[in-house]
Amino acid sequence: VSGMSRASSKNAKKNQKEMGDIDYSIIESRGFKSLSMKAYQEKIISLKAEIDAMQPNTHAEKHLKQVSERLTSTVDAFNAAKTKHHDCAEKFEVVREKRLSLFGECYKVVAAKINGIYKDLTKSALHPDGGTAHLTLQDDAEPFLGGITYTAMPPSKRFRDMDQLSGGEKTIAALALIFALHAYRPSPFYIMDEIDAALDKVNVAKVSNYIQAMSHSDFQCIVISLKDQFYSKADSLIGVHRDAGSKRSKTLTLRLTDFDDDESAATKE
Repeated sequence: VSGMSRASSKNAKKNQKEMGDIDYSIIESRGFKSLSMKAYQEKIISLKAEIDAMQPNTHAEKHLKQVSERLTSTVDAFNAAKTKHHDCAEKFEVVREKRLSLFGECYKVVAAKINGIYKDLTKSALHPDGGTAHLTLQDDAEPFLGGITYTAMPPSKRFRDMDQLSGGEKTIAALALIFALHAYRPSPFYIMDEIDAALDKVNVAKVSNYIQAMSHSDFQCIVISLKDQFYSKADSLIGVHRDAGSKRSKTLTLRLTDFDDDESAATKE
Protein backbone atom coordinates (compact mmCIF):
# COMPACT_ATOMS: atom_id res chain seq x y z
CA VAL A 1 0.00 0.00 0.00
CA SER A 2 2.82 2.36 0.86
CA GLY A 3 4.34 1.62 -2.53
CA MET A 4 1.10 2.66 -4.30
CA SER A 5 0.86 5.90 -2.25
CA ARG A 6 4.38 6.87 -3.21
CA ALA A 7 3.58 6.22 -6.88
CA SER A 8 0.37 8.37 -6.72
CA SER A 9 2.20 11.22 -5.03
CA LYS A 10 4.95 11.07 -7.63
CA ASN A 11 2.34 11.15 -10.48
CA ALA A 12 0.51 14.14 -8.93
CA LYS A 13 3.73 16.10 -8.65
CA LYS A 14 4.57 15.16 -12.22
CA ASN A 15 1.15 16.35 -13.49
CA GLN A 16 1.42 19.60 -11.56
CA LYS A 17 4.85 20.22 -13.01
CA GLU A 18 3.54 19.54 -16.54
CA MET A 19 0.52 21.87 -16.07
CA GLY A 20 2.62 24.59 -14.53
CA ASP A 21 1.60 26.85 -11.74
CA ILE A 22 -2.11 27.92 -11.71
CA ASP A 23 -2.62 31.64 -12.17
CA TYR A 24 -5.14 32.92 -9.64
CA SER A 25 -4.67 36.56 -10.55
CA ILE A 26 -7.85 36.65 -12.64
CA ILE A 27 -9.86 35.60 -9.60
CA GLU A 28 -8.29 38.34 -7.55
CA SER A 29 -8.87 40.92 -10.32
CA ARG A 30 -12.57 40.17 -10.36
CA GLY A 31 -12.93 40.43 -6.65
CA PHE A 32 -13.65 36.82 -5.86
CA LYS A 33 -10.93 36.58 -3.25
CA SER A 34 -12.55 39.18 -1.05
CA LEU A 35 -16.11 37.78 -1.45
CA SER A 36 -17.89 36.01 1.35
CA MET A 37 -19.25 32.51 0.86
CA LYS A 38 -22.82 33.79 0.32
CA ALA A 39 -21.75 36.47 -2.12
CA TYR A 40 -19.55 33.94 -3.89
CA GLN A 41 -22.51 31.59 -4.39
CA GLU A 42 -24.70 34.43 -5.67
CA LYS A 43 -21.96 35.42 -8.09
CA ILE A 44 -21.76 31.86 -9.37
CA ILE A 45 -25.51 31.77 -9.91
CA SER A 46 -25.39 35.09 -11.78
CA LEU A 47 -22.52 33.99 -14.01
CA LYS A 48 -24.25 30.68 -14.70
CA ALA A 49 -27.38 32.56 -15.79
CA GLU A 50 -25.29 34.67 -18.14
CA ILE A 51 -23.67 31.56 -19.60
CA ASP A 52 -27.05 29.87 -20.07
CA ALA A 53 -28.35 32.98 -21.79
CA MET A 54 -25.42 32.95 -24.19
CA GLN A 55 -25.89 29.29 -25.09
CA PRO A 56 -27.97 28.70 -28.30
CA ASN A 57 -31.10 26.50 -28.32
CA THR A 58 -29.91 23.28 -29.94
CA HIS A 59 -33.52 22.38 -30.88
CA ALA A 60 -34.26 25.70 -32.55
CA GLU A 61 -33.16 24.56 -36.01
CA LYS A 62 -35.26 21.40 -35.79
CA HIS A 63 -38.27 23.37 -34.56
CA LEU A 64 -37.78 25.92 -37.36
CA LYS A 65 -37.73 23.12 -39.93
CA GLN A 66 -40.97 21.68 -38.55
CA VAL A 67 -42.66 25.09 -38.56
CA SER A 68 -41.41 25.77 -42.11
CA GLU A 69 -42.81 22.43 -43.33
CA ARG A 70 -46.13 23.13 -41.65
CA LEU A 71 -46.21 26.61 -43.20
CA THR A 72 -45.49 25.19 -46.64
CA SER A 73 -48.24 22.59 -46.20
CA THR A 74 -50.70 25.26 -45.05
CA VAL A 75 -49.85 27.55 -47.96
CA ASP A 76 -50.28 24.69 -50.43
CA ALA A 77 -53.66 23.78 -48.90
CA PHE A 78 -54.72 27.43 -49.02
CA ASN A 79 -53.73 27.77 -52.67
CA ALA A 80 -55.57 24.54 -53.53
CA ALA A 81 -58.69 25.75 -51.70
CA LYS A 82 -58.42 29.13 -53.42
CA THR A 83 -58.18 27.48 -56.82
CA LYS A 84 -61.13 25.22 -56.04
CA HIS A 85 -63.15 28.20 -54.83
CA HIS A 86 -62.35 30.06 -58.05
CA ASP A 87 -63.43 27.08 -60.18
CA CYS A 88 -66.65 26.66 -58.19
CA ALA A 89 -67.38 30.38 -58.45
CA GLU A 90 -66.95 30.25 -62.23
CA LYS A 91 -69.21 27.18 -62.54
CA PHE A 92 -71.79 28.80 -60.26
CA GLU A 93 -71.76 31.97 -62.33
CA VAL A 94 -72.28 29.96 -65.52
CA VAL A 95 -75.25 28.14 -63.95
CA ARG A 96 -76.59 31.40 -62.52
CA GLU A 97 -76.46 33.15 -65.88
CA LYS A 98 -78.10 30.18 -67.59
CA ARG A 99 -80.83 30.02 -64.96
CA LEU A 100 -81.51 33.75 -65.26
CA SER A 101 -81.59 33.49 -69.04
CA LEU A 102 -84.01 30.54 -69.07
CA PHE A 103 -86.22 32.09 -66.41
CA GLY A 104 -86.27 35.45 -68.20
CA GLU A 105 -87.14 33.80 -71.49
CA CYS A 106 -90.01 31.87 -69.90
CA TYR A 107 -91.26 34.81 -67.88
CA LYS A 108 -91.40 37.15 -70.87
CA VAL A 109 -93.52 34.72 -72.88
CA VAL A 110 -95.86 33.83 -70.03
CA ALA A 111 -96.28 37.45 -68.92
CA ALA A 112 -97.08 38.46 -72.50
CA LYS A 113 -99.59 35.64 -73.09
CA ILE A 114 -101.45 35.43 -69.80
CA ASN A 115 -103.59 38.53 -70.22
CA GLY A 116 -104.90 37.48 -73.64
CA ILE A 117 -105.64 33.94 -72.43
CA TYR A 118 -107.42 35.24 -69.34
CA LYS A 119 -109.53 37.52 -71.53
CA ASP A 120 -110.51 34.56 -73.74
CA LEU A 121 -111.55 32.57 -70.67
CA THR A 122 -113.62 35.39 -69.14
CA LYS A 123 -115.14 37.28 -72.05
CA SER A 124 -118.83 36.98 -72.82
CA ALA A 125 -121.59 38.81 -74.69
CA LEU A 126 -122.06 41.02 -71.65
CA HIS A 127 -118.30 41.55 -71.22
CA PRO A 128 -116.73 41.21 -74.67
CA ASP A 129 -113.33 42.43 -73.46
CA GLY A 130 -113.14 39.96 -70.60
CA GLY A 131 -111.01 40.49 -67.53
CA THR A 132 -107.34 41.36 -67.07
CA ALA A 133 -104.40 39.41 -65.64
CA HIS A 134 -100.81 40.45 -65.03
CA LEU A 135 -97.58 38.99 -63.68
CA THR A 136 -95.12 41.20 -61.79
CA LEU A 137 -91.64 40.36 -60.51
CA GLN A 138 -91.02 41.40 -56.92
CA ASP A 139 -87.29 41.78 -57.63
CA ASP A 140 -86.36 42.62 -61.20
CA ALA A 141 -82.58 42.51 -60.62
CA GLU A 142 -82.55 39.20 -58.72
CA PRO A 143 -85.84 37.46 -59.52
CA PHE A 144 -84.97 34.34 -57.53
CA LEU A 145 -84.67 36.39 -54.33
CA GLY A 146 -88.30 37.46 -54.60
CA GLY A 147 -91.50 36.01 -55.90
CA ILE A 148 -93.98 36.65 -58.70
CA THR A 149 -97.19 38.53 -58.02
CA TYR A 150 -100.13 37.23 -60.03
CA THR A 151 -103.02 39.66 -60.37
CA ALA A 152 -106.34 38.64 -61.95
CA MET A 153 -109.39 40.90 -62.21
CA PRO A 154 -112.61 39.30 -63.48
CA PRO A 155 -114.89 41.43 -65.67
CA SER A 156 -116.63 44.29 -63.84
CA LYS A 157 -114.73 43.45 -60.63
CA ARG A 158 -112.38 45.77 -58.77
CA PHE A 159 -108.80 44.86 -57.93
CA ARG A 160 -108.40 42.27 -55.19
CA ASP A 161 -105.63 40.00 -53.99
CA MET A 162 -105.68 36.49 -55.39
CA ASP A 163 -106.63 34.94 -52.05
CA GLN A 164 -109.76 37.13 -51.95
CA LEU A 165 -111.16 35.75 -55.21
CA SER A 166 -113.92 33.16 -55.21
CA GLY A 167 -113.23 29.50 -55.92
CA GLY A 168 -114.44 29.78 -59.50
CA GLU A 169 -112.43 32.95 -60.11
CA LYS A 170 -109.29 31.27 -58.76
CA THR A 171 -109.91 28.30 -61.06
CA ILE A 172 -110.12 30.54 -64.13
CA ALA A 173 -106.95 32.38 -63.07
CA ALA A 174 -105.09 29.09 -62.51
CA LEU A 175 -106.15 27.76 -65.92
CA ALA A 176 -104.99 30.98 -67.57
CA LEU A 177 -101.56 30.53 -65.98
CA ILE A 178 -101.39 26.87 -67.07
CA PHE A 179 -102.26 27.72 -70.66
CA ALA A 180 -99.80 30.64 -70.63
CA LEU A 181 -97.05 28.22 -69.59
CA HIS A 182 -98.25 25.93 -72.36
CA ALA A 183 -97.69 28.78 -74.81
CA TYR A 184 -94.02 28.88 -73.79
CA ARG A 185 -93.36 25.15 -73.68
CA PRO A 186 -96.24 23.15 -75.13
CA SER A 187 -97.10 19.83 -73.53
CA PRO A 188 -98.69 17.19 -75.75
CA PHE A 189 -100.86 15.79 -72.98
CA TYR A 190 -102.86 17.14 -70.01
CA ILE A 191 -104.91 15.48 -67.26
CA MET A 192 -107.31 17.78 -65.41
CA ASP A 193 -109.16 16.50 -62.38
CA GLU A 194 -112.56 18.15 -61.80
CA ILE A 195 -111.40 21.62 -62.71
CA ASP A 196 -115.09 22.54 -63.13
CA ALA A 197 -116.01 21.73 -59.52
CA ALA A 198 -116.13 25.39 -58.45
CA LEU A 199 -117.44 26.79 -61.76
CA ASP A 200 -120.99 27.86 -62.51
CA LYS A 201 -122.70 26.98 -65.78
CA VAL A 202 -121.51 30.10 -67.57
CA ASN A 203 -117.85 29.52 -66.69
CA VAL A 204 -118.13 25.78 -67.37
CA ALA A 205 -119.19 26.63 -70.91
CA LYS A 206 -116.33 29.11 -71.33
CA VAL A 207 -113.67 26.70 -70.06
CA SER A 208 -114.98 23.68 -71.95
CA ASN A 209 -115.18 25.68 -75.21
CA TYR A 210 -111.62 26.95 -74.74
CA ILE A 211 -110.19 23.48 -74.00
CA GLN A 212 -112.15 22.00 -76.92
CA ALA A 213 -110.73 24.60 -79.27
CA MET A 214 -107.17 24.03 -78.05
CA SER A 215 -107.38 20.24 -78.06
CA HIS A 216 -108.14 20.29 -81.76
CA SER A 217 -104.90 22.13 -82.47
CA ASP A 218 -101.85 21.21 -80.43
CA PHE A 219 -102.57 19.02 -77.41
CA GLN A 220 -104.70 16.24 -76.02
CA CYS A 221 -106.55 16.53 -72.73
CA ILE A 222 -108.26 14.13 -70.36
CA VAL A 223 -110.72 15.87 -68.07
CA ILE A 224 -112.30 14.14 -65.10
CA SER A 225 -115.71 15.74 -64.71
CA LEU A 226 -119.16 15.03 -63.32
CA LYS A 227 -120.91 17.77 -65.28
CA ASP A 228 -122.55 16.77 -68.55
CA GLN A 229 -122.21 20.32 -69.83
CA PHE A 230 -118.45 19.76 -69.76
CA TYR A 231 -117.95 16.18 -70.88
CA SER A 232 -120.60 16.38 -73.60
CA LYS A 233 -118.09 18.37 -75.65
CA ALA A 234 -115.44 15.65 -75.50
CA ASP A 235 -114.36 13.48 -78.41
CA SER A 236 -114.68 10.32 -76.31
CA LEU A 237 -116.11 9.36 -72.95
CA ILE A 238 -114.62 6.84 -70.55
CA GLY A 239 -116.95 5.86 -67.72
CA VAL A 240 -115.85 3.98 -64.62
CA HIS A 241 -118.39 1.82 -62.78
CA ARG A 242 -118.45 -0.89 -60.15
CA ASP A 243 -119.21 -4.43 -61.28
CA ALA A 244 -121.08 -6.18 -58.47
CA GLY A 245 -120.47 -9.62 -59.96
CA SER A 246 -116.71 -9.40 -60.17
CA LYS A 247 -116.48 -6.90 -57.29
CA ARG A 248 -114.14 -4.65 -59.18
CA SER A 249 -114.24 -1.53 -61.28
CA LYS A 250 -114.81 -1.63 -65.03
CA THR A 251 -114.75 0.97 -67.76
CA LEU A 252 -117.10 1.86 -70.58
CA THR A 253 -115.90 3.78 -73.63
CA LEU A 254 -118.03 5.82 -75.98
CA ARG A 255 -116.61 7.73 -78.95
CA LEU A 256 -118.80 10.80 -79.39
CA THR A 257 -117.21 11.68 -82.71
CA ASP A 258 -118.99 8.67 -84.21
CA PHE A 259 -122.26 10.54 -83.80
CA ASP A 260 -121.13 13.75 -85.45
CA ASP A 261 -122.36 12.66 -88.88
CA ASP A 262 -125.74 11.69 -87.47
CA GLU A 263 -126.09 15.03 -85.79
CA SER A 264 -125.08 16.84 -88.96
CA ALA A 265 -127.63 14.85 -90.97
CA ALA A 266 -130.34 15.51 -88.42
CA THR A 267 -129.52 19.17 -88.51
CA LYS A 268 -129.81 19.26 -92.32
CA GLU A 269 -133.16 17.46 -92.21
